[in-house]
Amino acid sequence: MELSTEDQEKIENLHHLGIFKNPEMGFKTSQIIVTYPPTQSLKPASDLDLYSDVTGRNTLYVHIPFCTSICTYCSYERSASSEKDERVTTYPLLIEREASLLTSRLGIEKIPVESIYIGGGTPTLLSNLDLEQVLQTVQRYFKLERDGEYTLEGSPETIKKDQIILARELGINRVSIGAESFNDDILKKIGRQHDSDGISDAVNKIRCGGIENIDIDLIRGLPGYNSTMVLEDLQGIANLGVPSVSSYQYTKKPGSRDWKRKTESLSEEELLNMHTNFILGMNKLGYTQRPIDFFNKENHDFKHQLLKWGCQVNQLVLGMGCYGFVNNTQFIHTRSRKRYEENLNEGILPAERAFVLSTEELLRREFIFGLKTEINIKEYQQRNGVSLFETSFSEDIGKFINAGAIEVIGDTIRLTEIGALFADWIQCEFYSPLIKQTESKVLRPKKYAPARI
Repeated sequence: MELSTEDQEKIENLHHLGIFKNPEMGFKTSQIIVTYPPTQSLKPASDLDLYSDVTGRNTLYVHIPFCTSICTYCSYERSASSEKDERVTTYPLLIEREASLLTSRLGIEKIPVESIYIGGGTPTLLSNLDLEQVLQTVQRYFKLERDGEYTLEGSPETIKKDQIILARELGINRVSIGAESFNDDILKKIGRQHDSDGISDAVNKIRCGGIENIDIDLIRGLPGYNSTMVLEDLQGIANLGVPSVSSYQYTKKPGSRDWKRKTESLSEEELLNMHTNFILGMNKLGYTQRPIDFFNKENHDFKHQLLKWGCQVNQLVLGMGCYGFVNNTQFIHTRSRKRYEENLNEGILPAERAFVLSTEELLRREFIFGLKTEINIKEYQQRNGVSLFETSFSEDIGKFINAGAIEVIGDTIRLTEIGALFADWIQCEFYSPLIKQTESKVLRPKKYAPARI
């Protein structure tokens, strides 16, 4: 698909503002925008009482940091393991200990939550017995609201029908599969342990296990990708007919094998063509893109992410290396298994680094995450007592409106179609001066060739 002259002008405007679709993302951030501030900007959290109050709205994320292998693009807390590994079989007990400690700290029997996500890593790597223990812990210490979304994440090679039946009986009503690509050569290159047929087999097992709300995770723009592979992904999605697809734009993350190997990335021009063709193809298949990088059919919104990007909930977490947000504080748990266990044995919750957001930073956070969907201008002012167009970053909003990357429609403000292709890079521009300064010391800018348009 050729970009229109108007689209090309908008891309040129973004280039003039210093925005390029660089998979390494330069000094601005280490990965796609999932926290604010970014985790590398957080400070030691030894004297911080995170859980003074969680009486508001909550979500829960439980991290299972084990996989059958380490993928080349991944930088999350994880290790290659098998279900019989002692590190794996003893982990559910640690999750239970942390949940017990958390509810005791709060002085309540069960914490109400609006959505739950069991992620990783690969939760379906756990044996049925160990997965049952994790899900029973969640059931014991958390109360999911009626019709709340409860997701289990897994990889095709580890998903089992009897495991899905067990998970459904314990409350799971949505399964997300880490498919990543429908091209077998790419799957092998990035270190996946399944092939394209394995994706179909996994979907069938989940459906036979009684769960229809199935999500497939894909990564767009992996090194070595081409337009034919985009069509293969679209055909794979069409064949399976799943109700939702999470399709992330590839970025090169510090700590990943791709970063260490200095794997060559695709050019901006190649990436833009692939992303545009994928989005157009998903529209033809009947999917709606909401929020950015998430494609859903009717009544299958990814509620956990929508709650997160709406910035109106606490993000409670259990497990090693996961990040959360509670009481205006962004934090991350220790990635060290030894420290994680020591903390729990000493009755200490395992938050290792944190950042308490000021009023100014909270205003930015709500806008940055809101760009992944859209922001109601009137509601933003009612919540915060200030108009978006009177904030310290209103001038930057104007720049991107003039560039054609952000638009105001009625009472809402959102990224345009071209702006959405540069979503994470644009979001970085709304970091506060303090966070930008911190980021620049952690990650150094890289040279990058923009698209020839």
